[in-house]
Amino acid sequence: MKIDLHVHSRFSDRPSDWFLQRIGTAESYTDPEDVYRSAMSRGMDLVTITDHNRMAGSLYLEELCPDQVVTGVETTAYFPEDGCKIHFLVYGLTEGEFEMIERLRRDIYELRDFVKERGLAHSVAHATFSVNGRLHLHHLERLILLFDVFEGINGARNERNNRNWTSLLRSLTPEDIDRLHAKHHIEPFSDDPWIKGLTAGSDDHGGLFIGRTYTQCEAEGVDGLLESLRAKRTTPGGQHNDYQGLTFSIYRIAYQFASKKSRAVDRTTLGRITRYVFEKKRLGLADRIRIRFLRSKKNGGVHHTIGELIRNIERGDPSRMDGNLDLVYGQITKIADRLLVDLCRSIEKNLRSGSVTDLLKDIASAIPGVFLSVPFLTSFQYMFRSRTIESELLCGFQKEGLRMENKILCFTDDPALLEPYRGRLAGVTVATIGSAGGDADLGAHSLVLPAIHTLTPPSHKKPAIRIPSFLSALKMVYEFDPDRIMIATPGPAGLFGLLLSKLLTVPCRGLYTAWLDRLKPERSADEDAVALLNGFASWFYGQLSEVAVESADRLSELEERGWDASRLRVLGEPPLERSERKQQPETVLV
Repeated sequence: MKIDLHVHSRFSDRPSDWFLQRIGTAESYTDPEDVYRSAMSRGMDLVTITDHNRMAGSLYLEELCPDQVVTGVETTAYFPEDGCKIHFLVYGLTEGEFEMIERLRRDIYELRDFVKERGLAHSVAHATFSVNGRLHLHHLERLILLFDVFEGINGARNERNNRNWTSLLRSLTPEDIDRLHAKHHIEPFSDDPWIKGLTAGSDDHGGLFIGRTYTQCEAEGVDGLLESLRAKRTTPGGQHNDYQGLTFSIYRIAYQFASKKSRAVDRTTLGRITRYVFEKKRLGLADRIRIRFLRSKKNGGVHHTIGELIRNIERGDPSRMDGNLDLVYGQITKIADRLLVDLCRSIEKNLRSGSVTDLLKDIASAIPGVFLSVPFLTSFQYMFRSRTIESELLCGFQKEGLRMENKILCFTDDPALLEPYRGRLAGVTVATIGSAGGDADLGAHSLVLPAIHTLTPPSHKKPAIRIPSFLSALKMVYEFDPDRIMIATPGPAGLFGLLLSKLLTVPCRGLYTAWLDRLKPERSADEDAVALLNGFASWFYGQLSEVAVESADRLSELEERGWDASRLRVLGEPPLERSERKQQPETVLV
């Protein structure tokens, strides 16, 4: 038997996503009936709705299909000592039990006692995800004692998040429980608390992924499912997600919000396109004529790209949501790239003419491209929000086979500048921006990000500045999944690496090269330009946790320039006091 145990409907009305909060949408616009139809069409035997702190959706659906619907709720519980939020799924509850949970959820310990006393089927949702930024290792340790069933696959999280947490739960031993009990003095939930039940659910908000992630058990009917949950005899199944899938859920919710506000949205070409992409609606004759016009060579630019998107989707299978999302991502990337290239060209032109007004207009014209990209950034960050706590968790339990990887990605605008460090970057993958036509292969340990534009400085002695395809590069780095980031140049590649370190929540260190010095004007009289570059360098390197240099001589040179000595070190050496540095031999390992 299969059931998606984590689904939201229009009764979940408070979004947690930053982008959706800013435009004022609800968390979901999916009708309960649509949840039921989608789940059943994708092979689910039972259906539930788990809205945030509301069970009206599941009660409504239960009235319609009592033999196939499990009541449910996703309640927000709190550790009373510090206000850390936990999302907690409860199933098969009555309205009276829900009202009691509402009164007790401010104290997760009292909530646990009530759930245990009533024998309520439950699961801790996405336990390693910090809902309000307060989650730490000790909270997870307490959750392991407090409850026996956890979400093993959350359909809104990536595979790495789900896999690490599930592997840890499956590796628990009686000795682990004894250690945690001695540390936290919390009585375990059961007599065999090292054995954990695992569930799975799509955590769908936009109606796109219902039933694609599910819980399985050998049972029949609603009562059989609830008993399997209580007895820890369920297994997780189905797909994980990525930042692209999450982004399209956000787009879908934003579209539904706009449609609710104005029916005129559905009468626009773009509105009809959105319905076609996300809701499998066939285009009518009038829409096909509009699409043919959009695809016309005379109508270039963004509109032509949209027309190409619809033609590609028409050629494919409209029921293949994953294929459609890949097509949409590719076309959105083209649109964002085109807007960025136009901006770069305009900026170059206006810098030569000295027109500040036109320059500001050009920057404002890039807002649509930024608007398209922002949901991908917030989703990307969401996917990696738990990285720090995962690292603490794996280190804290010291399990065989459970180790954080050490994949290092070094961003540089000019790979040749890494030559002084050759031999000390073993195992480091170099990320650089290739030419628009493609560069030669830089070797197995390289990641060449596609360029869409090249800024050529007036002097041929200065390095060409390549601008990457932002969304293409974002996808490549997501697939590489680095654990640490190094930055060797403060150009577009370095800035991209700096942004990624924030989104990935991974350590970011600098590797000093003279790239920025080569951009300084040849005439020393141009003091304003020199001061601007020096100020930028100070800001940029100040964002990094430390800066490594190739030799003690270079370190001394930077100290004389006024750089913070406490943040400098020779690559391969541990941080040392200034007086100790010159006495230490240089090593050859990172």
